[in-house]
Amino acid sequence: MNYTLLDSSSLTYEIELRVYRDCFRGTGPFDPAVNIFIFEKGSNQFQTLMISNFSSPLITSIPDSSIVCNLNQYTFCLESRSYKGQISLAPSSLGYDIGWARCCLSNAFTNLQNPLGQGLTYGNSIPRNDSILNSSPKAYNQLYDVHCSHTSFAFDFSTTDPEGDSLVYLLSDIYGGLNTQGLGVGNPMQGRNDPTVDPFNNPMGAPPYIPLNFLPPFISANPANGNPFILDPETGILSGDGVGTGIYLLAIEIQEYRNGRLISSSIRDLPLSFTNCHTRSLEASIDFLGQETVINGLPVLDYQDSSSLCIKISASSPDTSDYIRITPNIYYPGLSIDPAIERFRLDSDICWRYDSLGLEDTCIFITLTVRSDVSCPNDQPISFSYAICYDSARTALSIQDKFEEIPLSIYPNPGNDYLILQTDADLSGENTLIRILSLNGQLKLEKKLSPQRLPYKIDTASLEAGMYLIEFSNSNGRAIRKWIKE
Repeated sequence: MNYTLLDSSSLTYEIELRVYRDCFRGTGPFDPAVNIFIFEKGSNQFQTLMISNFSSPLITSIPDSSIVCNLNQYTFCLESRSYKGQISLAPSSLGYDIGWARCCLSNAFTNLQNPLGQGLTYGNSIPRNDSILNSSPKAYNQLYDVHCSHTSFAFDFSTTDPEGDSLVYLLSDIYGGLNTQGLGVGNPMQGRNDPTVDPFNNPMGAPPYIPLNFLPPFISANPANGNPFILDPETGILSGDGVGTGIYLLAIEIQEYRNGRLISSSIRDLPLSFTNCHTRSLEASIDFLGQETVINGLPVLDYQDSSSLCIKISASSPDTSDYIRITPNIYYPGLSIDPAIERFRLDSDICWRYDSLGLEDTCIFITLTVRSDVSCPNDQPISFSYAICYDSARTALSIQDKFEEIPLSIYPNPGNDYLILQTDADLSGENTLIRILSLNGQLKLEKKLSPQRLPYKIDTASLEAGMYLIEFSNSNGRAIRKWIKE
C-alpha cells in the first residue's frame, strides 16, 4: 500500500492498494471495491475510503513459460489489481495509520501454517501532517520473483522516496488479518467468517496486529530453509543460498528517516518461488596456438608492437545449436578491445587486435569469460586469464603479485544524480580509470582520474534508474562495487 500527497494545502492524498491473487490454485474473484481504514495514531476511531476505481488485472506466470531452464513451469501464477482513491485528512499532530485486511491466503506457501485460515493486513503510516509533508516510498521492482533452488540468489527490494528521505530495510513479521483485540478477518474459528472488512458489519481494528503463524521451523527472521537470508539495510538487496523447492512468503519493513529522525514505516510482503532448474553443463577450453609462455601458472604472450591475438575456443553444450558469448575484461587503464562482446559458434577461431602504443616494458592482464548464449541461473561462466607483455617486461614481472584488490568506498548508495568514490590506496603517479557498467557488461560511463582528485564526484544524472557496476582500476589493481541509482 502506497500513498502520495497530491495537495499540501488541502492535505489530499492518493492511496493505492495493489492486491495479488493466486490464479493457479484458486478462482476467487477480486473484490469489486475495497474499504481502506484510516486511524489517527493511538485511537480506535476510524474513517474509511471506499475505492471502486481499479485497474485491469495483470497476470504473470511464475516462472514464465519462456524460461527454458525451469523444470516445473507454472509453479505459481500471480494476478494483480491496483485500487486507487483520494481522501483529504485533517491536520494531525499524531499522524495516521492506514490499512486494509483480507482473508484468505493461498495454500501454495511452503512456510505458513494453515494459510487458508489466515488473513493478511496491508498497511502504511502517515507522519504528523500538521508539520511533515510526506509521500511513501515507491517500489522499484516487481514484488515477486523466481529462483533456482539450492543455488545462491539475490533480489533487489529497493524503493525510491519522492522526498529523498533515507530508507532502512529490515526483515519483519507478516501480520494477519486480526488485531490484538480480535477485529478484522482471519480464522473462522475466531468468529471472523467475513473475508472482507467494512465499516458496518466487520470493521477493521487499529494496530497492533497479530503476526501470521509460520509452519515450524520457519520464522519471520528465517522464512525459508537453506542458509539464513541476508538483507542489506541500506540497499534493500535480499540474498541467500541453499533454499529448497517451494514458495515462501516473507515481509520487509521499510523505515523512512528525515534529518536522522524516523518519520514513517511500512511493511510489504514478498513471495519468493524456488524451483528445480536445468544445468546446461557448458564446457570450454582455450588454445593460444603456441604463442604463450607459462609463468606462475598464467599464460604470457610476447608482442613488440601493434599486433593481433588469435585464440581457439572450444566449447560443448547439451544443445549443439547453442552459441557462446565471450566477454573480455582488461585490467589496464585506457586500453580497449574490439569486439568487446561477441557471439560465436561452439568451436571458433577468434582474433582481436590490440594497440600497444605506450605499453613498452609493461604487461596487461585479460580475463575472457565464456558463457552460454541462453544461460540458466545454475550455469557457472568459465573464465580464462592471461597476460600480454611488451618488450622485456615479463622477465622482471611477478604476475601473481601484479594485480591486487584496491580498497574502495562509494556513496551515497543508493544514489541519484551523482556518486562519490573514496580510496585509501596509494595512487601516487598512477592514472586510474573509472567505468560504470550495466549488469550485462554494457559500458555506460568512463572517466580518467588523477591522484590529486580524491574523493572524486561523478555526475550520474544521465543514467537510468537501476543497478550498476562501478569499476575502479589502474596498473596495480582493481575494485568493483555495486551501485543503485534511484
